[in-house]
Amino acid sequence: MEYEQLTLFPIGDNIEELAKPEYVESAAPNKADNGKNLITLALPSRTISIEGTAERYGHGQTPHSMHVWWGRRPLSAMRAIIWATLAKVESGKSRQELLNLCGAIAKFQPYPNQAIEQARIVLGKNKSVLDLFSGGGTISLEAAKLGCQAISVELNPLASFVQKTLLVYSQKVTNLPQMVEYWGKILLNQLKADTEELWTGGANGGQPAAYFWARGISCPNCGTNLPVKPLFILKSRRKENIYARLIPVAATKSFKTEIIRGESLAFSGEKELLKCQFCSQMIEKNHLRQHHKPETILPVACCLVTKAGKQYVAYEGDKLPIQNLIAAELSLLEEELPEIELPKWSGITNPTLYGMTKHSSLFAPRQLLVLLRLLRGLRTVYHQISTRVNSDAAQAVTACLSGLIDQLVDWNCGLSVWLPTNEQVGRSLAGPGLPMQWNFVEINPLGIGPANLWDKLKRIVQAVSNIPKFAQVPVVISGTATQIDLPDACVDAIVTDPPYADNLYYSLLADCIYTWKRLGLQHIFPEDFQAPASPTASEIVASTKRQGSSEAAMSFYRNELQAALAEGYRLLKPDGILSLIFTHSTLEGWITIFSAILGAGFHMVTAWPFCIERKARPRGMAKGAINASCVIVAAKQIGDYPKPDSLFIERQVANLSASLAADGWDNADIGMALFVHRTALCLRGLDSRAEIVYMIKECYEFTRNLLPDFQLTSRKML
Repeated sequence: MEYEQLTLFPIGDNIEELAKPEYVESAAPNKADNGKNLITLALPSRTISIEGTAERYGHGQTPHSMHVWWGRRPLSAMRAIIWATLAKVESGKSRQELLNLCGAIAKFQPYPNQAIEQARIVLGKNKSVLDLFSGGGTISLEAAKLGCQAISVELNPLASFVQKTLLVYSQKVTNLPQMVEYWGKILLNQLKADTEELWTGGANGGQPAAYFWARGISCPNCGTNLPVKPLFILKSRRKENIYARLIPVAATKSFKTEIIRGESLAFSGEKELLKCQFCSQMIEKNHLRQHHKPETILPVACCLVTKAGKQYVAYEGDKLPIQNLIAAELSLLEEELPEIELPKWSGITNPTLYGMTKHSSLFAPRQLLVLLRLLRGLRTVYHQISTRVNSDAAQAVTACLSGLIDQLVDWNCGLSVWLPTNEQVGRSLAGPGLPMQWNFVEINPLGIGPANLWDKLKRIVQAVSNIPKFAQVPVVISGTATQIDLPDACVDAIVTDPPYADNLYYSLLADCIYTWKRLGLQHIFPEDFQAPASPTASEIVASTKRQGSSEAAMSFYRNELQAALAEGYRLLKPDGILSLIFTHSTLEGWITIFSAILGAGFHMVTAWPFCIERKARPRGMAKGAINASCVIVAAKQIGDYPKPDSLFIERQVANLSASLAADGWDNADIGMALFVHRTALCLRGLDSRAEIVYMIKECYEFTRNLLPDFQLTSRKML
């Protein structure tokens, strides 16, 4: 099978010929290609898109499943981009032959072992790949699989620990999957025994799987706790709806739960003004903000797992001395709850506006107790393995099993939402910040319901099973990308996926997990958990909350990104290539990224579009695309990449447009691809900041005139 490149190259002046979507470039060698890196000439973007999208649906089938990190790219897509960045067209190897092999290694399933082995042979030995913003370690993992020396740089301590687990600690044990499974079951069985008394409310032979809670505001007149959202949707399907509604009980000035089935009720959203059902006092929601009082929670309902399926019953809460149990647990751990204050950023960290100002306040008491007992269990497992095996094995297994902490924090905290359409729990830390949840769900993580730890353990074991032994153990550098302790001209290629300006507050989200891992694991991994929190001041993101204004935020982001890329320029060999993955919804975002690349000293070569976002069906990628991304390609030396003439650019854009249209991309996404591709070509040979900005804007207006459905937004940074 031949893998077509998505963007087609000039084949003549005949526009009908240019528009043929099924045209495949001749496999005949082209002398002008010799010595050039494949990615500067072609990329199998269609295959990368289809396979990468399919991988998005492969839950639990890749090493990504072990820990939580944000903005990860599919492994298959990154593998192809890394290899295309390194592979050179040499005598006897045509562009098409390399393109075919690149498409073959981009396969998600079945795993392309044979093609990857061929790809390693083509690259040879002693190739090195640097990732300046390595996040969860995807690029370094795939570079190591290709036999390269992978070097990753990461500022965030949680991401650095995730990478070390994946890339370094995993290499010290030969039978790691079996050990993780064995000790993981011991850990969870003990945790289940230690927490069994916490799960009450069962009836009809059912096991409690989830508890539903409503946050309330205290009436300033009569002191009653009033639910902000008295209606909770438990199940919402075409033929069946189930709701829990809190109704007032005048005699006790309290609320009781009414379970309603079969009716279609209007769901009233969060109100700015509430009326006390007992004294008729009108209460502004801002009352709670102004008085900085901690929120209260009211029990609503319980989900039971029975032989007949899920059942919902009223829940009145439990009379358990949980605060005393928490104090006892902290005493056993010889620790205190994290005291790090969450930033009070309206619109980004809304829980802090209502008294939830610390990481511990993001949990209901029982959730917090289970988390602390898991931390103690991990310590116990580490010491047992150290005694029976050795410290390397103990570190590797404990690091992998710490993914269970991620599961509890992300799927079982006071910000966890219930998804009534499929009766599952949703993530708390999806980003970009922390939303306020007036109603939330608490799960039984040791049961058989949603987001349980038993299922997470299976995913961790599967993830570990998919980590190979590397020819060269990757190097993980914890620190800023603007200052890297490596010699000049020491890496063959830079492949990186930087933060997309203001898309996510990585450190804010990461600290929600890092603070708990540090509490439980800092004595086991002292080097990995030195800092009490992420170094937010050095984080290269565009934040109006930190820099004061949208303009200052984008300026900081551009300057720091340029400084990091300049450091990469220093480390890159003279014939090295930079492949940078990026997308953004604003024109300012694209001006910033192109300006930073050129300002760092690189020379623009080209850009390739691809789409690896989820659709209704993985195969839908063959017919359409949404949210296109691009890999921007730049060289350290311009030598073989002269400024193209206008005819060349128009042919390129015409070929790209025809190919994307044939693949079913909509006009908005085609426009994004055409804009970025045209811009990259037009920026070859430019180095003046004014010229760069002018050219980007001109390319944008040209594309807008061609495809009005394409439009970049103009907005303030988060």
